[in-house]
Amino acid sequence: MEPMDKFGNPMYWRVYRQMISVGAALLNCGYTESRNKPNLFFRATEGMVFFADMRGTKSGSPWRYPVTLLYVKVTGSLPHWRIERSFHEEIRKLRTKGCDVRQSTIIEPKVIDARAVIGDGFCRICGKDFQADGLFCSPRCELESEKRKLLRLVDTFPPCPICKKRQIPQPVPEKIRALLGADAAKTLIADHSTCNLTMEKRELAIAISFAPTCENCQERIVSPYQKKRANILLGTTVASGVTFHHTSYANNEGVYVCSACHAKIHRSKEGTHHALYPVDRETPLFGVFLTTTDARGDHGGRCILKVPRCRLDRVLRTSTNAQLSISRPWKRFESQYKRKKYCRDRPWDPYAAARFDGDGFP
Repeated sequence: MEPMDKFGNPMYWRVYRQMISVGAALLNCGYTESRNKPNLFFRATEGMVFFADMRGTKSGSPWRYPVTLLYVKVTGSLPHWRIERSFHEEIRKLRTKGCDVRQSTIIEPKVIDARAVIGDGFCRICGKDFQADGLFCSPRCELESEKRKLLRLVDTFPPCPICKKRQIPQPVPEKIRALLGADAAKTLIADHSTCNLTMEKRELAIAISFAPTCENCQERIVSPYQKKRANILLGTTVASGVTFHHTSYANNEGVYVCSACHAKIHRSKEGTHHALYPVDRETPLFGVFLTTTDARGDHGGRCILKVPRCRLDRVLRTSTNAQLSISRPWKRFESQYKRKKYCRDRPWDPYAAARFDGDGFP
């Protein structure tokens, strides 16, 4: 043996000492080292030659993989199951002698992978030595193998949180009925439609419990879809359309109410105002067009400002490019503005007024 791999690269002495002990174990098992190729051992049997290679490969250098690479070359006409059995017996023999090996391919006119589905002549279910190619000795054992494989597949599916049975997708239930029978299908397969309905009820109840409460009717405020499903599934009455209702516009104070109660509060007549009716009126906002210019004096896009009446004159006086477009409350102007699609060059710029007012009004 030499401290060198098949490509002429030197080995570490620690790895080489391990290889010397492995070579001694191979010699005790009847292997012989090649004279022309150091670190390569072989043993000839009837119709086959086993090779134990410690020279390394391109993908695995000996200092990275100090284990022995075992492969076999078929020299006679042997059945595939016999080759597989001899190969596996040789691996078990070397490992019992303290020689760690890793499998490689079987070399013959037709390359056979050692892990291919060929079989070594023993049945995988009952262990019978039938001495033929394949994994099973009879169709009965093959059917039993399909059943076990199907049960292992069923165990991989997640369980239902309601009935604790597996959530099996199609077409697995059809295979269960065909292979395992009707009794096993009743045990494994469950109708999860009622489970889905129960889960929806739980999720809906949790969503309602975390929803805000209307200060007027004391009902939970949810979305319109959740309100409809709550009436159908839970039989409970809830409100929809959460809205922040201002009790004072000057102090920006308010409460959360539903859309129906919000309309009732604002539609209450004078003298019989609701308890949550605002103490002051909302300050109307007016729209102001502002044409921007760059350093060269070219006109850019147009933006629109929401300006209260008390500061409308200041904006018009400060900016030479500002023009009052309409003198009506902002909400009406906003709907008309969006409908006519005036602002195509620039998006909304509600903070542009800070350039003209040091207070930075909204």
